[in-house]
Amino acid sequence: MTLRYEARLKQHLAHDTYQPQTVAQLAADLRVEDPADFEQAIKQLARDGVVMVSATGKVSLPSLSSSGGEVTGIFKGNPKGFGFVRPEDSYKEGDVFIPPDSTGGALSGDRVRVLVARERRRGDEQGFVGEVVEVLKRKRAAFTGNIFKQGQLWFVRPVRR
Repeated sequence: MTLRYEARLKQHLAHDTYQPQTVAQLAADLRVEDPADFEQAIKQLARDGVVMVSATGKVSLPSLSSSGGEVTGIFKGNPKGFGFVRPEDSYKEGDVFIPPDSTGGALSGDRVRVLVARERRRGDEQGFVGEVVEVLKRKRAAFTGNIFKQGQLWFVRPVRR
């Protein structure tokens, strides 16, 4: 029965305002009809690493720091050169930021493997940043573009469709 609750639970736990709660509190929030079945599902999801249950019984998504430093997911590029990867597994930090020099040639929609590391941001805040180390599957295999010469080199500028 874990699949019955998994999608709803992951969506609830990933919400920006979510604060870790006990299984009973989650069951009430999600209006679960069978709390005992829900509790068994949470235990199974915890064994599978989909959720974490603290020593105090509070349920949350795992942290990117528990991913072993590597995640797979779908890359979404930004015209300014940087991008984000939405991991296949849910993490409490959400998407992984990819700086412009770390996209590894990935294009929007590609399935990629990313190395994740902690990064110090403004003040004492710490976040995660990633580097695409492998494009596992391209979303598109063919592109349309305009060819142009710059100096001695030829380039193709893709036409967005």
